[in-house]
Amino acid sequence: MSSPKLRLIPDIPVGNVAEDDDELGFDVYANVLSQAIRNSHGPMAVGIYGEWGEGKTSLLQLIKRSLDAENTSIATVWFNAWRYTKEDHPVFPLAISIIDALEGNKKLSGKAKEKADSIVGALSAFVSGVKFKVAAKNSILGEVQVEYDPDKSTHRARQPHGRDNEITSLYLDIFRQLEKVNLGADGEKVVVFIDDLDRCMPHHAIALLESIKLTFGLAGFVFVLGVARAVLDSYVERIYKEEYGIKNFDGAAYLDKIIQLSFFIPPHGPRFNNYLRVLISRIALPPGTGFKELINLVEIASQHNPRSAISFVNNLLIDKEILSSMRSGRKSVPDVKIGTFAVLRAIQKSWGNLLSSLISLGSTCNEIASWTDKEIEEFAVREVSNVNEKHFSVVAKALKSDPALKQLLYSENGKNWLTNDNERQFAVHFLSSQRGELIKTLEASRQGIKVYVSIFNKIDDKIVDGIFSAVHEAGVTPVITEGIGGHKTWHDAILENVKNCQAFLCFIGKSESQTGMS
Repeated sequence: MSSPKLRLIPDIPVGNVAEDDDELGFDVYANVLSQAIRNSHGPMAVGIYGEWGEGKTSLLQLIKRSLDAENTSIATVWFNAWRYTKEDHPVFPLAISIIDALEGNKKLSGKAKEKADSIVGALSAFVSGVKFKVAAKNSILGEVQVEYDPDKSTHRARQPHGRDNEITSLYLDIFRQLEKVNLGADGEKVVVFIDDLDRCMPHHAIALLESIKLTFGLAGFVFVLGVARAVLDSYVERIYKEEYGIKNFDGAAYLDKIIQLSFFIPPHGPRFNNYLRVLISRIALPPGTGFKELINLVEIASQHNPRSAISFVNNLLIDKEILSSMRSGRKSVPDVKIGTFAVLRAIQKSWGNLLSSLISLGSTCNEIASWTDKEIEEFAVREVSNVNEKHFSVVAKALKSDPALKQLLYSENGKNWLTNDNERQFAVHFLSSQRGELIKTLEASRQGIKVYVSIFNKIDDKIVDGIFSAVHEAGVTPVITEGIGGHKTWHDAILENVKNCQAFLCFIGKSESQTGMS
């Protein structure tokens, strides 16, 4: 019997595929928001806020799907702002997206259809003299490439103040034409979904927002923006402070004036476990592969972020397949549990600064697995006297301050990772040699390692310079003493510094007075 083919999980927004694919439980929010859009008079703007990978696009797609399914007087438009990030005037590709969506909408009828045709006519006049960089085709305009020619436009700008003024004047002329359409008088709406605005360059994002602000005066138009709020706020503040010299400009207040409804995607915690179960069930792995047992671990590693979870699981699938191929006909390759890789990947992803300490502890890692809460507290504050105790202290402090790390390391898979030295070492070697992923993490982790360099008496300056140079090239920070001062002894000076270091380099030179240590 042949083994099942390797299949990765695609990062497809929820609303893009089947009707029953809402594992994140967004349908409740989508139904409420689509109802609000459907029954409210425009103009209006809705902000869907969430961080990277939290599901903004999925929620936008579900709202759009709900509106498309139920109404013949509402036309929806999807505009991916990031695709046009090099366009100086993003209102042009936005206009073409609206034209294409209205032309392709077969559900509109009666007055809604008539008004849609009028909007298409007005916007076509707007862009008839425009060619821009993004490769796009339109049934009216054909293929478009960059350059603005006001002579070819129905409404030529009259201010001779350069291209921006010409375009602004043209835009206002078309705005007046759209007003005459009287959209919304009979319940018609054009709902424009703008995704990935926060992935655009700041100037582009602000230019698009300014274009939208002008359109907000148009009855019947609704804009739904999917953005990471903090990113957009910082964009606006930076532009207005640096370019317009407004020192105390409030980016949050700017966006609040545009958005009439702000919806922040709720935390996925309560429903994330079920989301992962559905996600993993779609991989169609045979029983006993161990993936279903990793759901809680993936939840910890991904920090309830859907996109992060998909990436994490896909990497584990690749790990498993490579290991399986390596073991084929090679008895020397151990059959390491997938949970061992999962724990290592989780540490690498979220606690990379601990990786060097955990790996350096070697077989003594198993002591951590049996720590009680009291012992964690003790190790976190204990004065350290050797390298191992330093590593233990680093881990204990992290366990004390981070419940997620504690949950990971004291899970069944976590304890196995700590106590099974052979599997842990193989997983580290595998991810370093076969995937090349641990190398940078370990390098970054080791930047915090300090080496105590003690120079006993005076040796040649070139030798000292060479020592310091070598230490720096090794990617570590030297703690250096040359001789001792005051009443300290060498014993006290060394002990005081070494307890905070991971290595000790001692160079002994001839005493200048012939009475010191040599």
